[in-house]
Amino acid sequence: MKRVIVMSMILFVLMAMGLGSAWSSSLPKAHFVGSAGTTVSIDPDTSQSVVTLSVNGTVSLIEYLNNTTATTNTPGVETILGKQVSFNAVAGNCSASPYAIHFADTNITVRDGTFTYFSANLAVTLLWDGATWVLDPPVLDTTNPSQVFNLSGISTNIQTGNESRYITDVRTALGSQDFAGMLMGITPPPGVNICDNTSGLNVQGIIDGTPPVVNAPAGTRTIGYWKNHVEQRDRFSIIAVRPSIDVLNVYLGDTSLLINFLGTLGKKSMLEKAKQQYSALLLNIAATLSPATVLHTGELQILRLLDPAAGPTSTVGDANIAISNVIINLDADSMEDAKDLADEINNRDHNGN
Repeated sequence: MKRVIVMSMILFVLMAMGLGSAWSSSLPKAHFVGSAGTTVSIDPDTSQSVVTLSVNGTVSLIEYLNNTTATTNTPGVETILGKQVSFNAVAGNCSASPYAIHFADTNITVRDGTFTYFSANLAVTLLWDGATWVLDPPVLDTTNPSQVFNLSGISTNIQTGNESRYITDVRTALGSQDFAGMLMGITPPPGVNICDNTSGLNVQGIIDGTPPVVNAPAGTRTIGYWKNHVEQRDRFSIIAVRPSIDVLNVYLGDTSLLINFLGTLGKKSMLEKAKQQYSALLLNIAATLSPATVLHTGELQILRLLDPAAGPTSTVGDANIAISNVIINLDADSMEDAKDLADEINNRDHNGN
């Protein structure tokens, strides 16, 4: 018999729209409230669990391009308020323990009965940041031309009786593009597994044109910086534990472990020192340091202690892999060199290089 959990949950959703990487600082936003739930079933062909996440809300407030707002509809001008925001996403092999749930792509819509104001294809991967499930990418970097946007094939519609100044503003913001980004966070009560059956989940969200901006530091920073600059640390820690950066999943996608390692106090073992420097290295890579950056001479000398075959064009990414290997394998003989290599890279913009 399926286990049903009734609980409250806050779902924060932000959608950013704009012209490729040249985004406007002010874009249309739609706030919504509603409910969500998950349903777990067994695939008869694979005997594996399948979870469906359903989100259903209604638009409650609009912020327009000119920074004015609306909470009620105006005939002939705005009719999208009170209309349904929804999507259903399906995932197989759902488990909270790997810190990531990969759903099949789905379609998100804003509709009035059979009329659809807005629809888009949504790529859904939820990542665990230690307290909240966040949609990948967890942060939309509007200045990064390589940013992977998770909404594509955007379609907008208006007609007589379904006029929408909001949709007109969306079209203005998008121009000729049909892709954008969406941020989402689901914060469950302690001990609740999102992969269980759930119902009656209270939802609050924002379809938001401009996510909060946290500026990256100029150049690499030491463990001291990342300990003391909490806003920057929290912003980039979510990115730092993504597999594309934390190459061997030392932190298994959990930002709380990274932050704990970074803040280790008192007398530390060499493993703890290595994890501390590695935490700062991941944050630097997440913020400003490209893995393709070629190592300086001093950094390369230390890397060759870990990997004698390292060539003159070895990169920060190569160093990341070498350090990760030492930590993962608990290689005591190489642990100090791994710590020193991460430390050297973290200080590269402060060593006169």
